[in-house]
Amino acid sequence: MWFFFNLITFYKVCTLLLFINMFYYFYNNINELNDILFNSLFQLMHLYSRVIIVYNKNIKPILFSFFTFFNNIINKPKFESKIEFFNKSILINKDYINNIFINDNFYLLKNELEPQDYDLIIFTDMNTLQHINKICFRKFPSSLLYEQSNIKFLSINLLYQNQSIEIILQNNLYNFYIVNNIIDKKFLFYFMKNIINYKLNCNENDFIYKLTIIDQNVNIKNLDQNCNIVFEKNNYEIYDFSLNKKKNYTEHFILT
Repeated sequence: MWFFFNLITFYKVCTLLLFINMFYYFYNNINELNDILFNSLFQLMHLYSRVIIVYNKNIKPILFSFFTFFNNIINKPKFESKIEFFNKSILINKDYINNIFINDNFYLLKNELEPQDYDLIIFTDMNTLQHINKICFRKFPSSLLYEQSNIKFLSINLLYQNQSIEIILQNNLYNFYIVNNIIDKKFLFYFMKNIINYKLNCNENDFIYKLTIIDQNVNIKNLDQNCNIVFEKNNYEIYDFSLNKKKNYTEHFILT
């Protein structure tokens, strides 16, 4: 017992003498110590800067791509698109569509999805990079394949009961500039009620308005509820029903 006590005492004394010696050394060599510490700190900062540069330039993009890829796989929704059926601009049915059916086999879902009474179908494709595209149909399509139009109007202004309303067909939430999509009385009634939530105090048949567009070539067109605009790939057409200029379309729209 006495032996262990003296051993512990010996170590304590040795440790104390070591600290005293270190203190004496540092005290008498404070300038040299400052230089050593400064140089060490400088080298550490330089090393840290180099590591950060290499990380941001080479490692971070790889890690970001890696985690983004796996995050998209993990969080990718089962259904990416939806189809809505409207009757007089009132939603009567909605379903989500698996990507496998956005092709020529979509017609196989007709009996499962199609309600009895509707006058407008809106297919919303959420699987696009730039915009959420909205494609309009008047009857059940055989395919949901579509093509974006290159047409972009500079402005569309609707005058309804002395109220001027801006109609925006493309923003961060949606894009209606699709080949064969049409801007007509039925569409605008749907758009005002369901997209911009404008309170209309009339039914679709009594929806009377004036429409002024400025197209991509700065041409001004003054239209009304008797006129239809049909988007093409690089152009658009206007049909005036009041002049009995009617045209039948394919699945996107059947004008009546």
